[in-house]
Amino acid sequence: MQILGGLATAKAAMLLAKWLGNEPDLFGTLPPEAAQLVFMNHLGVLTQEIGSIDWVGALLSMATKCAPTIAKSHEQLAQWALSQASLQSFISDQAFFVSNYSRLLGPEIATPERLEALWKAIFSSNSLAQLQNAVIVALGGTFASAAEILLKQTVYYTNMWGKMLERRRQLMTMGANSLFAFLRHHDRGMRTSIGTVRVCLQILDLLAHHQDIIHSILENGIQSTDVSLWVSVLPQVFARLSHPSRKVRETLIELIQRIGKISPHTVVYQIVVGASKQMLMDAETEDLVETNDEIAQDTHLEEKSLMFECCRRLEESLASFYPEMVSDVRSFVEELQKINLLLEERWVFVLANIDNEMEKRLTHIRAESEKTLKAAHLGEKERIELVQEKTRLITNSVFELLDDLYERTLNRTSTSVNEKSFIDEHKEKIAAAFETSRANRANPEKAWAPFRQLLAALIQKTARRTNSTLQIEDISEKLSKLNGSKVPIPGQEAIDFAEICYLDRLGKTAWVLPTKTRPKKLILIGSNGKENIFLFKGQEDLHLDERIMQLLHICNLMLRGAKELQGDWPLYEALNYSVTPLGARSGLIQWVIGCTPLFQLYRRWQNRQAQTKTLLNRKAGQATLNNNAPLERPTDMFMKKLRASFKENTIAPEVYGDRSKWPKTILRDVLLELMKETPNDLLAKELWMRAGSADTWWRVTSRMARSSAVMSIIGAILGLGDRHLDNLLVNLDSGQMVHIDYNVCFDKGRHLRVPETVPFRLTPNIVHALGPTQIDGMFQQSCQQALDVFRTGKKVLLTVLDAFVYDPLVDWAAAHDHLTTSAAVGSVNVAVALAVYGTDSRAAGARPIARQMFAVRVREFATPWKENKIELTQAIQHLIATINYEVKLDVQSPLEEAHALQKSRNEALQRMKAAIHAHHQIMKNFRQLLRALSACDPRFSAYTKKYRERFADGVVKAHEAMESIPSNFLLAITVLSSVVETINDVYDGLLSLDSAAPIVPAQSSTISPTNFMAPPGFEDTTPGEQQKQQQNLYARSVNRKVEARLDGRIDGNEPMKCFTIQEQVDQWIRSATSLSNLSLMYEGWTAWV
Repeated sequence: MQILGGLATAKAAMLLAKWLGNEPDLFGTLPPEAAQLVFMNHLGVLTQEIGSIDWVGALLSMATKCAPTIAKSHEQLAQWALSQASLQSFISDQAFFVSNYSRLLGPEIATPERLEALWKAIFSSNSLAQLQNAVIVALGGTFASAAEILLKQTVYYTNMWGKMLERRRQLMTMGANSLFAFLRHHDRGMRTSIGTVRVCLQILDLLAHHQDIIHSILENGIQSTDVSLWVSVLPQVFARLSHPSRKVRETLIELIQRIGKISPHTVVYQIVVGASKQMLMDAETEDLVETNDEIAQDTHLEEKSLMFECCRRLEESLASFYPEMVSDVRSFVEELQKINLLLEERWVFVLANIDNEMEKRLTHIRAESEKTLKAAHLGEKERIELVQEKTRLITNSVFELLDDLYERTLNRTSTSVNEKSFIDEHKEKIAAAFETSRANRANPEKAWAPFRQLLAALIQKTARRTNSTLQIEDISEKLSKLNGSKVPIPGQEAIDFAEICYLDRLGKTAWVLPTKTRPKKLILIGSNGKENIFLFKGQEDLHLDERIMQLLHICNLMLRGAKELQGDWPLYEALNYSVTPLGARSGLIQWVIGCTPLFQLYRRWQNRQAQTKTLLNRKAGQATLNNNAPLERPTDMFMKKLRASFKENTIAPEVYGDRSKWPKTILRDVLLELMKETPNDLLAKELWMRAGSADTWWRVTSRMARSSAVMSIIGAILGLGDRHLDNLLVNLDSGQMVHIDYNVCFDKGRHLRVPETVPFRLTPNIVHALGPTQIDGMFQQSCQQALDVFRTGKKVLLTVLDAFVYDPLVDWAAAHDHLTTSAAVGSVNVAVALAVYGTDSRAAGARPIARQMFAVRVREFATPWKENKIELTQAIQHLIATINYEVKLDVQSPLEEAHALQKSRNEALQRMKAAIHAHHQIMKNFRQLLRALSACDPRFSAYTKKYRERFADGVVKAHEAMESIPSNFLLAITVLSSVVETINDVYDGLLSLDSAAPIVPAQSSTISPTNFMAPPGFEDTTPGEQQKQQQNLYARSVNRKVEARLDGRIDGNEPMKCFTIQEQVDQWIRSATSLSNLSLMYEGWTAWV
C-alpha cells in the first residue's frame, strides 16, 4: 500500500494523535471537508490493519510508516499498544460480562467481589491452566460446581477469554515490535539516553510477565539489538536470571553472553560472584527461623539456585573467551573475602553485638523466671523445669555460636602474619574465658561475665592503638604478590573494553576506618599507573547500594533529557559512584575524591574553639587544658545538656533511662540551646573563603543549592535515612553535594531504635550555605523542577524498582530485624552469624528455636488457656441471653425493672470483659512467637489470620455495637454468636500448633485441565512450569510507597489526597526544618549543625 510519506506528515500524525489522546471529543469537531484529504483516506485502511477502531493508534501507525527512521513515533505507538493491552482498555467489555454472569451464576455466587475476580481471571490468564486456577481462587472451594459450569459446560467464558487473549497478543506484538524499532532508530551518537533505558526496561518487563504470549517476538528482537544499549540495565537483567521460566532464563543468558563477548568488564564481577558457592551458602543463613514448611523455606534458596546455575554457565562461557580475566577476578574476590573481617575485628564485632543482645536476654530470663515461679497452676518441680528449659532455649544459640567461633578462628592453622599475631597474643585469654563460661552455663549471667571482660579488654587495646594502618603483606600474602593481573578496575562500565584499565597491584598499606564494620581503604594501582581508591566494606549488603547507584544514574538521565531543564545551569544531577558487590555482605565502594564530610568541618570548628580557649586561659594565667584530650562527641554534648535540663526541671531520674518518656518540650529546648552555641554558617564560610571572587562564590553556592535540592527530592521519594554529617560530603571548590551510604533506605530510618522524623537533611548550616535566598530561592525552585521530572518519569523509576521486588540478591532482612534478634524467639542476628561462619553452609545451624519455645509456652499455659475458654464461652453466652431477654421485653417496662435489666446487662458485659482481659494476658505470651513463625509456616499464618478475622475483629465489633449511641444490640448478638462458634477453633487450634504434623496441600477442586479443551491456538505449551517470578512482599510494599509519593501523596496525610508539586515540596521542607521533628532525631545525627 502506498502511503503519503514525509517527515511533515509523520509529525502531523503524531501531533494529531496527541490531541485526540488528550481530548477524544476533538475528532467530532473536524470539518466535513477533512474527510476528502488523502491524509484521512489512509486512516480507515490503517485502522483495519492494526485491528482497532482507535484513531490514535491508527495515526501513530501511519506516522511510523511515513517516516520509519523517527524513533519517537515507534515509542509512542508502543506505549499506545501496550496501554490498550492493559485491563483498563477493556472496561466496556466488563460491563457486558457482569450483566450476563450475574444472571447465569445467581445472586448467591455472583457477588460484586467474585464477578470482579472472574473478570480479572479472564484478563490475567495467559493459558487455560492459569485460567482454571484463577477461576477456582475467585469462586473458592465452596462453589466448585460453578467453576465447572464456567470452564466445562459453557463455551462463552473460555471463548471470551480466548478472544481477549488474542487481542492482547496482537497489541503486545505491535508494542514489542515498536519498542525494538525504537532501539534500531534511536540516536546512535548517544549510547545511553533515558529513552533507551526506558525502552530496555519495558522489554525486560514484557519478557518477565508476558513471555508465554510473545516470547518468540521478544527473543528475536533482543538478539537483533545493539548489546551496548543493555549495559545500563544490567542489574535488572541479572535480577531476572532467577525467573522460573527456562525460556526467559535462556534468552537472558544469551544476551549476557553477547555483552560479555564485547564488553566483559561490565559483567565479569556479577558473573564470578554469582557463580561462587558462597552466594548459595549465604542464602542458607538468611532463613533464621526454624520451620517444617519445606516449600516456604526453599523458595528463596530455589531462586538463588537458579541464578547460581545461570551464572555458572555464564562463567564457563566468559572463560572460553577471557580465561585469564575470569581466573584473576575469581582469585581477587576470594582473597578480599578473607580480609573482610580480620580475627581481632571478628571477635570484637561478634562479642559487641552479642553483648547487647545478651543483656536483653538476661532481662527476659529474669522476667520469665519470676512469672513462671508465681504460676499457681504448676507444681514446684514443673516450675523449676520450665525455668531451666526457657533459660537454656534463650541462651543456647548464643553460646553455641561462640563455641563455633572459637573452633573456626583459634583451633586452626593461621594463614597470615596478622592471624598468627592475634592467636599468639589472645588464645590463652579466650580459652580461659570459655573454660569459666562452660563451668557456669546453668547461670547465664556468670556464664556471660568472662566474655564481657574479654570484650572490654579487646576494645581497650584497639582504643590504645594509634596506628590504624595495616600492611597488605601481613593480612594477605596473595594480595601483596598480585602483579600485572587482568582484573578490571571496578566502575568502568561506561568505557569501551579496548580502553579499560586493569589492576596491576595493590598499594602496600590498607587503612582501617574506625566505624562499626571496620571497612578498609585500599589503593588499587591500575595498569596506567594511576591510583584508584576504594573502600572494601563488609557486614553490609551492597546489592541495595548498587541498585540505588543505578537509580541515581537513571535519575540523572531523566534530568538531562527533560526539555524544560535544557540549558539550565548548574546542571540538575545527583553525583553517584561505583559500588561492586563481592558477596552477600561485602563489596568495593569507589572513594569520592575531593570531597569533605560535613562532620569534618564541624570538627575543625571544635578544634579551633578548643585552641582559642587554651590561648585565652594562658593569657589569663589560668591552667590550660590537656591539648591531647579528645574533643567532646555530639552524643556526649547532647546528653550533658539533657541531664542538666532534667535536673533543672526536676524530672524523675528513672525517666532518663526511658527515651520514650523524655518530654518533647525539653528536647526542643536542648536542641535550641545547642543551635545557639553552634555557628550556622560553618559551611557557608568555608565556601566563601575557598571562592576567589564573588562570581566564583555565586557559582559555588548555586551548585550547592541545586545539587542539595536534587538529592533532597530523591531522598524524600526513596525514604533515604541516616543522613548524619559523615554521610554528606561537599566539594568545597565546586559546591557539589554528595551523599554516601544508602543502606538505610526505603524508610528503614523510621524503624530504627530512635525513629527518624525528617524527609531529608535541611539543618541550619545547610540552609545558610544555599546562597543569599537560602531555602526560598534556587533550592526550592530546583526541588519543584526535579520533582516534576520524576513525576513525569514515574513509570521508569517504578520499573527500575520493580526489579528489586524479584531480585533474590537484594537483602531485605534488615527490615525484619525485630524477628531475627528477639530473645523471645531465641534467634541470632544474621550479620553476627555470617561474621562467625563466613561462607560455610553450617551457618544454617544457627537457626532459632522458636518452635521449641512455643512448645514450652503451650506446656506452661495450657491449663489456664483451657479454663479461659470455658469462662469466655459462658460469659459470652450469658451476655447474649441477657441482651435477648432485655430486647424481648416491652418498651414500656417499669423504670425500676429497666434499671435492673441494665444492671444485669452491665454485669454480664463486665464478666465478658474480664474473660477477654484474661485471654489477652495469656495470649501476649504467644503473640511474638506466632508473628515470627507465621513468616515461615503456613499453619501459623493461617491460624493468625483466622484468629484476627473470626475472633478478635468480632469481639471488637460487638463491643463497639454495644457502646454506640444508641446501642445496636441486634448486631452485637449476631457478632457474638459468630464468635462463640469459633471459640473452640481458636483455643484448641493454638494448642494443636504444637504438633509437628506434616502439611498437606489443600485440594481446592477436582477440576483438571484435562477435563475440558482449550480453544484452538490457546493450549498451554509449558503445563508444568511456573510462568511468573516470586515477589518479595516487603519490596513490593516499598514500591507502593514510592509510587504514592510520586503521585503526590504524603505520609501522614490523607491517603487519597494528591498534592500539587509546590504543595508537596513545601510540605517536605516544613517537615525537614521543623524544630519539633529535629528535636526527636538521634543525637548522633547532630540536628543542631
